[in-house]
Amino acid sequence: NGKEYFWADDLQGNNVVLYGRKDVEGSNRNNLRDAKGQYIIQELRQLALRGGGYLDYYFPRLGETNPLPKRGYSKLFEPYGWVLGTGLYVDDIEAAIAKASLHVQEHIRNLIFQIVDFVLVIGLVIVIVRRLIHKEISLPLEGMANEALKIGDGDFEVHLDEKWKKLGGEIEKLADAFEKLYRYISLREQEIMQMANADFSQSVQVVSERDRLGKSLQKLSENIGRLVGEVRNTVEQFNLGAEQLSRASQTLSQGAN
Repeated sequence: NGKEYFWADDLQGNNVVLYGRKDVEGSNRNNLRDAKGQYIIQELRQLALRGGGYLDYYFPRLGETNPLPKRGYSKLFEPYGWVLGTGLYVDDIEAAIAKASLHVQEHIRNLIFQIVDFVLVIGLVIVIVRRLIHKEISLPLEGMANEALKIGDGDFEVHLDEKWKKLGGEIEKLADAFEKLYRYISLREQEIMQMANADFSQSVQVVSERDRLGKSLQKLSENIGRLVGEVRNTVEQFNLGAEQLSRASQTLSQGAN
């Protein structure tokens, strides 16, 4: 930004260039010391020869006399045999760090607000999804489970909510399967009631090849029907024998008279 500088000295300490200080260029700075007597140029040259490094020293700002903490850096440029260096005042560094820290803190604060907003949105979405799951899945399943428990207790007055069939997907398939089971149980209930009332006019319906209960009821109905027929024949024969015995008794009575 035009406020800082670079400089270059040769290995004998002669200044080659010092940005903004034409009066220094060409002079030897080997014996340049800071406010505490540290040989600045010699130390920076040693650091450069060792591959580069930092040096802390005290030096006044341009146009001022009060020495301030400063940090310099030097590195050797071998093709020219120059020691290249620069320096920054510690208070400028601290001011830059403080400014950067404020920027980071503001960024962190904004990030925290964004995270909180995101968490709130996710929480709201979770609540909505849970309500939808409860309405679209849990309630129908709970309702069908209650109806299944009624069937387990022998109560076949089952009622399925028509809204369950409009939900689509697996819930609709489950509702259809439950309704099919209910129709099957109701059919078997009617057939058993007919047999209990000795009504064998209608045969038992077998809904599929795997309908073992239907086949068993059909066989039971046929056996009971055949047994009832045999009983009726026996009763008719008994009635016929009784009539014959009654007529014979009357004839015998008349003969006795």
